[in-house]
Amino acid sequence: MNPRWAVAPTLFFAATLLLAGCTSPTSLLGHTASAPTAGATLQLPLASPPSSLDPAQLAGGDTSTLLHAIFSGLMRYNGSGALVTDLAKSYTVTNSGTAYTFELHHSAHFHNGDPVTAQSVLYAINRSCDPHTGVPGIGDYLDVIQGVAERLAGHAQTVSGVQAEGKFTVVFHLTHPDGAFLAKLTMPATFPLDEQTVTHGGNSWWQHPNGTGPYRLVTWDPQKTVVLERYQHFYGPKPAYETVDLLSASAVGNVGQAFTQGRLDLLPLAATPAETAAFFSPSSTAVSNSVRALLHYYDFATLQYLAFNLHAPPFSDIAARRAVDLGIDRSALVTTALGGDGWPASGILPPEIPGAYAQTDPPPANLQLAQQVWRQSRYASQEGTITLESSEILAPGQPGPVTVALANDLHQISNWNVSIVLVSGNTLNQSLQDGSFTGSVALQGWQADYLDPQDFLDLLFRTGKSNNLTHFSDPTVNDLLGQADQAAASQQRLALYRQVETVLLRQLPIVPLYFDREFVLRSPSVQSLPLLPEGGFDLRDAKPAPAH
Repeated sequence: MNPRWAVAPTLFFAATLLLAGCTSPTSLLGHTASAPTAGATLQLPLASPPSSLDPAQLAGGDTSTLLHAIFSGLMRYNGSGALVTDLAKSYTVTNSGTAYTFELHHSAHFHNGDPVTAQSVLYAINRSCDPHTGVPGIGDYLDVIQGVAERLAGHAQTVSGVQAEGKFTVVFHLTHPDGAFLAKLTMPATFPLDEQTVTHGGNSWWQHPNGTGPYRLVTWDPQKTVVLERYQHFYGPKPAYETVDLLSASAVGNVGQAFTQGRLDLLPLAATPAETAAFFSPSSTAVSNSVRALLHYYDFATLQYLAFNLHAPPFSDIAARRAVDLGIDRSALVTTALGGDGWPASGILPPEIPGAYAQTDPPPANLQLAQQVWRQSRYASQEGTITLESSEILAPGQPGPVTVALANDLHQISNWNVSIVLVSGNTLNQSLQDGSFTGSVALQGWQADYLDPQDFLDLLFRTGKSNNLTHFSDPTVNDLLGQADQAAASQQRLALYRQVETVLLRQLPIVPLYFDREFVLRSPSVQSLPLLPEGGFDLRDAKPAPAH
């Protein structure tokens, strides 16, 4: 559900830092970040101001940070990435995996003090599946629930497969077993909502949300500051920080100075390859040891890839696709174009996803073999132009370094002309989804919604899924994905997904490029700040360093 626009994080934050007057990590050379007393307030940069805090309007990054702090679901991923109960005190699975019964915490309340009930869950599910106002593409996730397809088609007023049995018991009836169903209940679109707040609050109800999460929203000024305050009557363990301030560049001024002065606890880096190497080299004198000690990196559960037009020359021929797979220099993309903000992809599943290949570098690019395989394709003897469409835009009409590097690789592999077409992320994604895409290949990305191989292999490659952007269709893949749905044992599921990935890497509807990584400087006052699957920060499990 989270198509991640293929703009390298280092480029995005480079622009942010430039605007704030801090061009690169070298501006911090010689500085020693202050270590404020571990305590009540966590101060984070607000990189991309959210356009909405409606859980039904899915997004990643800062929006996910806020949604998972203000609201909560039946299940969640804890700070270690384990799937655990949340609003659900307990659950049982019956009827051969097609019925899930959840007992809610009786002590759970909305922030206005009203109890969280089974009806709150039903309301949220029905709202997210409303064909007029619900979540685009939500059927790809929740159509396993009986009645979701009918609700989305406008043939039913409610989702028949979600029922309240008493005040605090919710039952889900599925059309078939789904080994990832519990993981799907970590998605904000399933979070319980207070119907009165939504219906009486108008289109901007979410600016004054009545959530169930560990934090309340107390200030909403996304162009400057968003402030969260710990909800004292939260049903679970209280978060360590009393307040969280998310600050825009306009609120803090020079971002680098704000970090060194203790007014920000996290500083995303716009690092060049040389600077990245300097940070990791203990013998380098270019970076002070005090700054190097604050360096951390986050590996995101994302995949950046090339999506082929499988229905037009030259990539309707699998030999042409194989040539690209052999000739793309993934290591150069990461080290040169991204400045180290990534990991070359040896498969489709990011390392954070169960069942992924070991995190090892893929085989090096073999341009000579790639050219040989290209000459075997049926279009090799023709002259033509490969159109590469991308939303990696540095400035109007200026493609980003990943796009430029890919265009150069494509030209060397094929000896065809390569034309770069820059379009917005929304426009590119829409044309791929509805089949109106006329380019040869597109630079695309996918951010995990939940930590399960289904979220990549099923949603991106099963016939008919809305995020199957190449419109790939293979009976073997569909059959294996169906078997994985039905598999009762986790290891059996993972083995089936590995078979799916093997087929996909042979058929190559896409070419995996890299997984995202982001380097940051983190204040010594912060002990831990884990990631959410969608790429935001898990404020519930954030911890300050022990006071000395």
